[in-house]
Amino acid sequence: MDSVPYVFCDNVLALLDLRRCDYAEIAKHLSEPWGSLAAKYSRNVEHFAVWIVESEGFWWCSLFGCGRESVHRYPNSFADLLSMDRRFIRITDMSLSPQLNNKRNFPCSKEELTRRLLPFLALGMRQSSTIDLTATSSEKTVIACMDAVHRCYNFASLCLPFCGSKSMDFLAEQLKNNSNLKSLQLFPNWKASEDVEDILATFINEREELSGRLIQAYHQQSPLKVTIKMIKAALDSWKRSHYRKSLYLGGRIGFTHEELISMSLAPNVKFSEHVNEFAPSLKSFRWTAVEGLFVNVELNPEADVVAIRTSDRM
Repeated sequence: MDSVPYVFCDNVLALLDLRRCDYAEIAKHLSEPWGSLAAKYSRNVEHFAVWIVESEGFWWCSLFGCGRESVHRYPNSFADLLSMDRRFIRITDMSLSPQLNNKRNFPCSKEELTRRLLPFLALGMRQSSTIDLTATSSEKTVIACMDAVHRCYNFASLCLPFCGSKSMDFLAEQLKNNSNLKSLQLFPNWKASEDVEDILATFINEREELSGRLIQAYHQQSPLKVTIKMIKAALDSWKRSHYRKSLYLGGRIGFTHEELISMSLAPNVKFSEHVNEFAPSLKSFRWTAVEGLFVNVELNPEADVVAIRTSDRM
């Protein structure tokens, strides 16, 4: 390790999704130049959450600490932000917002936002970062943000409204190229279609780990639903992982009881059905593998909600 070029070590440490205290800890155990470089990151890394705000024809970048760690140094201006060393910038959350916060608010033009700010912020995304484009009524704002970050493939969670083919293309590109993407929430204005169902089933089937709500379960007006095709994709992926895949999938019910119980099973998987004696309307279906690992499907027909999750042991 001692013969590794300094620049290579610096580039590796810049890519890590670590807090200052984590860098400080690993610095104690690394040989040089890794140790001194890790110590440098422990002193300089900053974690920011960012709101993008469009208000009365003006654009703003609203910057604040994310709660993961306190911010040592806030930039004093838009130019100061862009001049910060991108190796030390960590963007934990980038969201559209209808209002400014009470911390640092920097005005910028739309061109500065899309051509300079958003690409700069995309470089600060890490494996646990979130992009949320839902909290705005302006479709143009959402499309501008999608265009600016469409080649950013290094974040874990995406919240996305529907803006026609632009959203479909953006979603398909992320599901194809972003191997870090594990959590997906689609805003209630998404329309149910075979194309959307196919995209979501592929997403479920290919991800090693899927967490968070795939479809917003709490919004009863959403036309999107969890379908048999999605459940089959989840079970197929669970089987390929030797029944150890971590999975949570929730949304409105888009299948019948008969479709669920008639699904074909692997030879070493058993199916069982349970009714909650205290709430008879709640139903639970379980696929159990020989190792005791299982997938649980919990139905609440009255609320029109289904939750699908895996468990490590009985």
